[in-house]
Amino acid sequence: MNVTDPIRQVSVVSTGQVQIRPDHLASSWRPTFRWLLASRRWTGPRPINAYVIEHRDGLMLFDTGQDRASVTDPGYFPGGTTGFLYGRLARFEIGPQETLSAGLGRIGYAVGDVKTAVISHLHQDYTGGLAELSQADIVVSQTESSSARQSGTRCPARCPRCAG
Repeated sequence: MNVTDPIRQVSVVSTGQVQIRPDHLASSWRPTFRWLLASRRWTGPRPINAYVIEHRDGLMLFDTGQDRASVTDPGYFPGGTTGFLYGRLARFEIGPQETLSAGLGRIGYAVGDVKTAVISHLHQDYTGGLAELSQADIVVSQTESSSARQSGTRCPARCPRCAG
């Protein structure tokens, strides 16, 4: 590695697996509500990852994975029609040792070591570890942030920082 390179190493931490509808994976001719309501098929399990970057300015994350509460807390997702549609869209498997903090621990770090988390977009399987990162700087694009505010979307990580 070049000694001027600011990145020493990149590691992957898995926070579980997700299965989605095949039509969600690749666009099809079927309208969204048709495949969402009628599909009986699921893709194979796909990893939900967070990327750990050992940077000269401190430990960084790219995305933070899925929160285990999404499979253990019956009130995590909204109820009603929205909750029903969420349940048709994705199925999650997240074991007790598949949290962000457990994954960081396996590679020799603690959540408190994280200086910065860069979030690619505001879906719950990319923001699930935010609630654990109270000490870290969080970076998200202005477009994502504005879009969430305009739509009235609550913080997908339900973290105290944004009172979501």
